[in-house]
Amino acid sequence: MRRRLLNEFARGFHLDAQDFARQKVRLNSGPISNDASPRRLRALSRDLRKKWDGLCGKIHRVEKVCAAILAGGASRRMGTPKALISVGGQPLIARIAQTLREVFCEIVVVTSSPEIAAAATLPRIEDALKNKGPLAGIHVALTHFQAPTFCVACDMPNLNADLIRLIVEQRADFDVVVPRRGVRGEPLHALWSPACLPMIEAELNRERVGPTTAIFDKLNVRFLEESELVDFGADVFDNWNFPDDIKQP
Repeated sequence: MRRRLLNEFARGFHLDAQDFARQKVRLNSGPISNDASPRRLRALSRDLRKKWDGLCGKIHRVEKVCAAILAGGASRRMGTPKALISVGGQPLIARIAQTLREVFCEIVVVTSSPEIAAAATLPRIEDALKNKGPLAGIHVALTHFQAPTFCVACDMPNLNADLIRLIVEQRADFDVVVPRRGVRGEPLHALWSPACLPMIEAELNRERVGPTTAIFDKLNVRFLEESELVDFGADVFDNWNFPDDIKQP
C-alpha cells in the first residue's frame, strides 16, 4: 500500500518512488519522511495533483497532448549511445527532456535501456516490434498514450519549445503535423495522431519497412513550410549521427 501511494505521489515529477522518499522532496505542506503514514501520503498526493495542474497552466504546458523521445536506435555510426553524449555537462537526452517539460505534462522514452531512461529521469516503454526502425517507436508511443504525441529523435540538441508549441497548435484534424524545409520533412520532430496507427501497423507488417515518411501519402498531413519556420534558426533540426557532428554549446 505504502509503495503504491508513493508511486502515485511521485508520478507527476517522473521520480522513482524510493528516490522520492529518500530525497524528502518538499512541498508547501512540509517534508515527506520515509515513515510517512498512508493517510498523510494520500493527502499529499491530492495536494500534488492540484499543484501539478496549476504548474502546467503557469508554464504553458499543453494538456491532452503527450511526448515521446525515440531512443531505440543502435547508434552504430556514432559508436556510442547518442542519447548519453555529454552536452554542456548533462546527457543529450536530459537536455531534450528539459525542453519537452516546458511543453508537455506526460513524456516517455522509447528505449530498451534503463540507463538511457534514467538519464532523462522519465518513464521507459519498449518497442513491441524490434528492428523495425523509428516507425515502431512512434507506434508504441501512440499505442501507449492513445493521444496526439510529439515524437522526437534522441539526437537533436537544439529543440525549441516555442516551435514545438507551434506544431502542437496546428494539430486540428490532421493526422500528422510535420515541419518541412525544402523537400525534406522532419517526421522525427513531429506531432502524430492515434488515427495514424492503422497505416503505421500496415507498414510495419511489410517484410521491408519503408522510411518514416512512406505513409504520408495515405494520411492527412499538415506541413509547416519554411516560411513558417524562419524565426527558429537554421540549426533547430540538427541531429548528431557521427562524432564529427557533435558541437558543444
